[in-house]
Amino acid sequence: MLSSYNPEIFKAYDIRGVVETDFNEPIVKNIGKAFGTYIQKTSFFENFSIAVSADVRPSSKRLKNNIIEGLTSSGVDVVDIGVLPTPINYFSNFTLNVCGSIQITGSHNPSEYNGFKFTFNKKSFFGDQIQGIRSIIDSNNFFEGKGKVEVDSLEERYLQYMKNHFKISKDIRFAFDCGNACAGLIVPKLFHEMSINSTALYSEIDGTFPNHHPDPTVDSNLEE
Repeated sequence: MLSSYNPEIFKAYDIRGVVETDFNEPIVKNIGKAFGTYIQKTSFFENFSIAVSADVRPSSKRLKNNIIEGLTSSGVDVVDIGVLPTPINYFSNFTLNVCGSIQITGSHNPSEYNGFKFTFNKKSFFGDQIQGIRSIIDSNNFFEGKGKVEVDSLEERYLQYMKNHFKISKDIRFAFDCGNACAGLIVPKLFHEMSINSTALYSEIDGTFPNHHPDPTVDSNLEE
């Protein structure tokens, strides 16, 4: 059955909205089905596999489970790479044997928001491609199959990549703000291993963002 949805969730660069009103289980599964269908219809890959990860918002785990179910029901395999910042999700396209990725994240919005960022064939997925997902949902014409799920972790590979490619020779001392978000899982560890003299603000993980909203373009969020 076709699930009704708020058309405003289909943005230029992602699919995003208020979780409680915009992302019930049927619509999230349909987004997964539609993305799985889209990539199978528009590419020549022999094996279709998508890396999926999520940020630390309270709703992200449920959305990740829902979209994985939708992807696999379209015949696409999934590599569940866990809870990670968006840049490491993008890193997965060049590290794993996948043809694309989905990051569940509300980006700079407050915690009641969430959404989905996509990549395909090592490129950004946006504009008409996002509308292509919507068109497939509207047609209710999804590919069907039984994809499998495997679990992988990219944290150590990402840390090693950064240490191999960036050498800090000067004695730099600085502070950085993780905003209680996913950066707190990676950045303090990376700077420690690179022997960078730094001080972390709000590196404790809390997807409700108790100290300030995760939008660095708002001056009041940068007061500390």
